[in-house]
Amino acid sequence: MDRQIKTELTREELEKLLHLYNRIDDAVEEIRDSFDVRISHLRALETATDTIRDMFNFRPPVNEVGDPNHYEGRVLPDDANAWYWDEDE
Repeated sequence: MDRQIKTELTREELEKLLHLYNRIDDAVEEIRDSFDVRISHLRALETATDTIRDMFNFRPPVNEVGDPNHYEGRVLPDDANAWYWDEDE
């Protein structure tokens, strides 16, 4: 299991981060101009954040009983509170 923090990026990974930035920028500009949110913007943001989550292995934190807490913000993979599937369970 790889619990190291990714500190070096390839050009392809930087392009994925740039894609996320552009999706966020587009959505914010549209919301600011129209005071409305398009479903297509939400879907683009969701797809881009999923890509970044997977690229950096961001993890859900563990709750008080040891289960993943998907409603809290993600943590870095080396965080003591990062949840990982335990195959022994």
